[in-house]
Amino acid sequence: MGLMPLAVAPGVAICIFIYLKDKYNREPLGLLLVSFILGMFSIIPAIMLQLLSHTSLESLAGKTIAQVAIFAFLIVGVSEEGRKYIMIRLFAYRRKAFDEPFDGIVYVVMVGMGFATLENIGYVLQHGMGTGILRMFLSVPAHATFAILMGYHLGLAKFDAANRKKYLFLAVFWPVTFHGT
Repeated sequence: MGLMPLAVAPGVAICIFIYLKDKYNREPLGLLLVSFILGMFSIIPAIMLQLLSHTSLESLAGKTIAQVAIFAFLIVGVSEEGRKYIMIRLFAYRRKAFDEPFDGIVYVVMVGMGFATLENIGYVLQHGMGTGILRMFLSVPAHATFAILMGYHLGLAKFDAANRKKYLFLAVFWPVTFHGT
């Protein structure tokens, strides 16, 4: 198996799995594809923010646990999950097709898998098959989990005006928290 299929297959497989779980009113494929592509684009500002922090994984050697935690939560978690959140709020959340709570999960997973797939391509091409296999079982499913957490709360927020602010906060809080750990 080549490196590109290894890098792309996990994200696409998760997208298909989640799409098939939407049993009542499936989302238009075009909107899902755009969401996936927006997820790929969302990696650019996330990486820029991480680079602007002047902190790389290599420079974390010898740092205190507190310094590593700040990087993991405030830089990586907020930059990556924050960009995904912005993409969803600006695109899919406003669409007429987002018409039931489960749609939050569907759209955010598409954005999350777009992000994870492009990130995965970079890591796999740089570090090879072993990294691809490891990320297939760890990193890509982790991004799917963060997306499900975000999507669940966005779905609740869209259809529960009384608790919208709370759910919008939780839509970012939980993915950032889990991403940082």
